[in-house]
Amino acid sequence: MSSLYETLLSQTNPVEGHILPTANTYKAFRKVLEITQATMIYEIGFNAGHSAKMWLDLLSEQTDFYLVYSLDACKHPYTYQLGRALENSNSNFQFMKKDVMHINDREFLDGFDLVCMDGTHPREHLKFVLSALMHGVVPYILINDCSNKRYVTDLVNGALENPSFKYEMATLPIYYDGSKGENRMLLLKTTSIGVRVI
Repeated sequence: MSSLYETLLSQTNPVEGHILPTANTYKAFRKVLEITQATMIYEIGFNAGHSAKMWLDLLSEQTDFYLVYSLDACKHPYTYQLGRALENSNSNFQFMKKDVMHINDREFLDGFDLVCMDGTHPREHLKFVLSALMHGVVPYILINDCSNKRYVTDLVNGALENPSFKYEMATLPIYYDGSKGENRMLLLKTTSIGVRVI
């Protein structure tokens, strides 16, 4: 039996590109979870929820305690409806209608292991998030460069060259399947000592 989210998604034609739930993409997401051991994910950019649903599917296979928190400015009419439908069908998911430029960096201090940023956001959004996370407030940052935009590479490299930026590449880019061809994710890990007490 399909959930309301799955029913609505099947009737939606997302405007933006999105992750395709192929074996290759599941393998890529599993690799991120193996490296990060993340159970608390803060996702910036929901669109139609393809990646949020994939995180939820994979985390439910690994643990009983997990949370995916996703926010989106809801510029497309379907985004809010799908976000609320997924939230109503899965107690491990929370959705917030919010513009990325209104994030307070203290939001990341609520025990999140991984912040995922959709790289299709404008340059200033990605720059804002990298700046908010500069001091290693979460163990991992994942930048989903689903359009292979040059500015994403330039911003990440610029941040990595900044001595105040407390992250480094965790692995080589991880490739997955998207609606617009092969895409990549850039995974950064903190270099700060004492980010979290274990």
